[in-house]
Amino acid sequence: MVAGSRYHTRMENLVRALELYGLQIVFVSVLLDQGGLPLPSFSLVIVAAGVATAAGAPVWPIFALAVIATLIADLIWFAGAPAAVATPAATMTRENEGSGKPP
Repeated sequence: MVAGSRYHTRMENLVRALELYGLQIVFVSVLLDQGGLPLPSFSLVIVAAGVATAAGAPVWPIFALAVIATLIADLIWFAGAPAAVATPAATMTRENEGSGKPP
């Protein structure tokens, strides 16, 4: 088997998966990427938009789900930030109170 034919087979499988589960794949990919995992979600959104355009489907649901996934991931990070930051900030404040140095 030639390396080029393996590449085409993988791309055909990706395109087939995007045709079947495109919106779900885009949503999960963007959510995980914005959540902190190093996944290439931007390129996947572009490929999904290309597949949708080639199939004659509208592109706006892909971008809408990408934005919604980004907002959900940001809200999760924002909700978790006070718990992660409260302990070091409280420790630094307690240490500076006795030293006479400004915080």
